[in-house]
Amino acid sequence: MNIKTAVILAGGSGKRLDVYNTQKPLVTVGSKLLISWVIRALREAGLTELYILTNKNNQALHQYLVNKGFDDKIIVIEQDEKIKSELGAMLSIKSIATKPFLVTPCDLIFEKNPFKYMKNADILVISSRWEGFPCVLEEAMCVGTPIISTDCNFGPNEIIKNNQNGILVKPEYPEELYLAIKRLINDKKLQNKFRIKSRAYSKQFDIYEVVKKYIDLIE
Repeated sequence: MNIKTAVILAGGSGKRLDVYNTQKPLVTVGSKLLISWVIRALREAGLTELYILTNKNNQALHQYLVNKGFDDKIIVIEQDEKIKSELGAMLSIKSIATKPFLVTPCDLIFEKNPFKYMKNADILVISSRWEGFPCVLEEAMCVGTPIISTDCNFGPNEIIKNNQNGILVKPEYPEELYLAIKRLINDKKLQNKFRIKSRAYSKQFDIYEVVKKYIDLIE
């Protein structure tokens, strides 16, 4: 099943990246609002029809979408103030989002140490349509987490050597991605191979190795 629709839960307020009582999508992370990062990630994953479920009269969010040219591409649904739970939020849009869809929150707390979670993962899967230098691949390699990634422009095939330290699949081919996940999950020997190769490959990105290369280049 090729899902193209996503619902972003962005209503209410609370602790967001250590900022209290701030509407979920409007916290700045780096130079962008959190909602911008979420939209970009969903677009990269091939989700083209986006709904944002937010609280009533969220003028700042509406203005942001207009300023960024998203207002005619993203549907904003104002949530009833009586709805408090995620389940209630989902039920409130059942008559609008009639297709299968992905649900994602917009209240992520950034973890200073993601490696403690990555190292316990069975595998890491990236289904992007495009990338730059996907740091998450290198982070996963550092702790030996087996990887499956789409062979998109740009970056993954510069890091992953197919069937050597990970698996590359064609972008926007969900059946191929499914088969790769099924294969890797069920093949412990292949997982162990990728763990060993990934850790070895990631050493070239060690800070001391990178600094040494810069020094050698300058000299």
